[in-house]
Amino acid sequence: MKTSPFIPMSFLFPLASEAPAGIYSQPERIRLKINNARFWIAYGVAFAAMVLAPCFYFITYGMDYVKRFDLNGCAFYSNNMADDDITMQAVIKKKIRCDDRKYVYITLFPGGSRMSVIQCEKETGPFLRPNCISYYYTGNPL
Repeated sequence: MKTSPFIPMSFLFPLASEAPAGIYSQPERIRLKINNARFWIAYGVAFAAMVLAPCFYFITYGMDYVKRFDLNGCAFYSNNMADDDITMQAVIKKKIRCDDRKYVYITLFPGGSRMSVIQCEKETGPFLRPNCISYYYTGNPL
């Protein structure tokens, strides 16, 4: 079997089924099919890992909210900057009502001069569409 010294046969005929009859023996064709299958499986796994890894990172990246209490059928959550008392104070002072949006997420920022309130119809989580509204308060919100 003659091959070019510069171009390997695997480059010219990557698939055993594409190779002209007579160039490869039966065992070589089987070996090429197996190697080709391994290549595509490895390629598929690598591609899936590259595409899906960032997705899983963002899906599993949770917002650091702790459920503080339930009040009038609503669930109130807040970040680690606000304990139960501060969360209750924010609910009372800002008169947060949750008529159709039963999940309320309160975020306090360092320095205490900003607060965000996110009200959602459903709990937040991966693959969910919580349908939220956000309110942002500045200048000593409590």
